[in-house]
Amino acid sequence: MKARLFGTSGIRGETNRGVNCELAFQVSAVYATICRGRNGPAPVFVVGHDQRFGAKMLAFSAMAGATSRGAHVVYL
Repeated sequence: MKARLFGTSGIRGETNRGVNCELAFQVSAVYATICRGRNGPAPVFVVGHDQRFGAKMLAFSAMAGATSRGAHVVYL
């Protein structure tokens, strides 16, 4: 059986071993595309993070993915 990417608490895993910058970028880019739809208004995402290792790196990758698809991002 194939492992699920999303669980009840979001995407879980070890930073840089499965949960990495590329994954954060791709997931946020797809989500921004879905939220925007066809020629819809730009969605607004709010991104924050805790102080664990790699959290800031993943947050910035997610922000890059969302903005690459036209979303506005507010960083907390």
